[in-house]
Amino acid sequence: MPTPTALSPHALSNLFGTDRVITTACSRIFLPPRPSPGSPATGSGCAYKVRLPVRLAYLDFTTLAARRLASLEELRLNADLAPGVYQTLLTIAIVPDGTLHLHEGGAPLQPGVEAVDVAVRMRNLPESGMLPAILAQRTLTPDERRAVVARLADFHARAATGPEIARHASLDALRSELLGNLDQCRPFAVPGGVIAPAALDRLRDWMAGQLDALAPVLRDRAIGGFVREGHGDLHAGNICFDPDAATPENPSGLLIYDRLEFRMDFRCKDVAAEVACLASSLDAAGHHDLADGIAGDYAALTSDPGVRTVGTLYRAHYAAVRGKVHALQAAAARDAQDHLEADHHADLASRKLHQALGYSRGPVLMIACGLPGSGKSHAARLLAPSLRARVHRADEIRKCLLGLAPMDRGGPDLYSPLVSARTYAELLGRCDTDLAAGRSVLADATFRDAFLRQPFVALARARGVPLVIVHCHADEAETRRRLEARSAEGRDASDADWAVYEKLAPTFEPPAPHEGPVLRVEPDAPTRDLLCRLFELIDRPRA
Repeated sequence: MPTPTALSPHALSNLFGTDRVITTACSRIFLPPRPSPGSPATGSGCAYKVRLPVRLAYLDFTTLAARRLASLEELRLNADLAPGVYQTLLTIAIVPDGTLHLHEGGAPLQPGVEAVDVAVRMRNLPESGMLPAILAQRTLTPDERRAVVARLADFHARAATGPEIARHASLDALRSELLGNLDQCRPFAVPGGVIAPAALDRLRDWMAGQLDALAPVLRDRAIGGFVREGHGDLHAGNICFDPDAATPENPSGLLIYDRLEFRMDFRCKDVAAEVACLASSLDAAGHHDLADGIAGDYAALTSDPGVRTVGTLYRAHYAAVRGKVHALQAAAARDAQDHLEADHHADLASRKLHQALGYSRGPVLMIACGLPGSGKSHAARLLAPSLRARVHRADEIRKCLLGLAPMDRGGPDLYSPLVSARTYAELLGRCDTDLAAGRSVLADATFRDAFLRQPFVALARARGVPLVIVHCHADEAETRRRLEARSAEGRDASDADWAVYEKLAPTFEPPAPHEGPVLRVEPDAPTRDLLCRLFELIDRPRA
């Protein structure tokens, strides 16, 4: 008879009739097969979750009994926020001829049939309704945003509380959890690693200082009943708007699923921490206004301003937790000689840890310069979330000034000297407004010479904020390939093509060191290298 570790993904895919598998650190989720184009939907419409027989720092699923208990807890805990999604516990059994079968219900197995694992059957949720998928296309409507805030507030108001729950968020417990998490990141803070050793030290010092400064508030919140047995893993990926779940009481079909089942202490948190967990995941995707809006709406609805007072500390913590998890996954992939997967998780770990570090920093001005097709917008997507920076693109501003939508194609006057001058003036004004409000900002434009960059250098000096000039560069072959691909897709605000590149290239003036710290970005530069260098430049003493 095979052991649970012998249940290969292939064997389980055959059992569930699908090859669509999502693998996490502790489970595999088997999704129903996609229908072929033009054919009616097929499959059961169910997903199946099988826990991996692993022992990690925070859980032990090495026994069938432990996996069964966690599965039963998952069914119980998710019935509140995701009614009807988690359906039943199934036994995975093997018969004498070696084939696997699913058994539903509590009837004993027949002689010769052995239970080797368990699975949770769930109703499959629509990918298009997942919050990250929605935000990739549009922002939430006011009704959707209100639904999220109201559901969380109601859930927290009904959640269990009391001294036994509050002890999990005592000052000693918080200090151990938050600083201990950073200490567990220490093996990955090495030269060439996901974060520089000095940067991790600065993050730890800042977090320790925040715990000291906020100690009276944190203590009062634990005593005052703000620590509740909540969701435990409330990030954007665990929120779905499902039309099939819509009811008169829940018209948007909001479902909040995947409540953490394997550690009660992970669920027992200050409600402010739970809101911050969601906000931190939104920050990571660049949706900073939505993150702040949800936190502010929750504080207003619950008359709890403390949600915002302690929110930044908790946002940094949850970003660091995600960073540590990805760093561990990178190490495991490297041990398995899967270097592509290892690099993927190392880059994600670096993004999350630098996002955590970014919460400790004041506003920063970044200007991304380079010829068309050099990768400025791509660099902005990589770098801006680490500092919660608002990105302003000259291509979009230029069209706005002429009354065009970002995807509209412009006429010959789009790049006239007058329109260009107005574009850079508007770009400078927007950056000044953001810096004055205490927000980091990234200006994305060609900035073809020092004359155009100088007002932004002066702005950083006047505002007393760090400046980083992000110089994006690619060779002609790569640039031409990018511009042709961008034109074919037709989904970018820039109208610049190869002809524009050829016109600008001979006179482009790369930034010089005397203008300010320069971060040079080459094609395919590892994200972790860019982020480590960015924060080194930010923390460099200014003249």
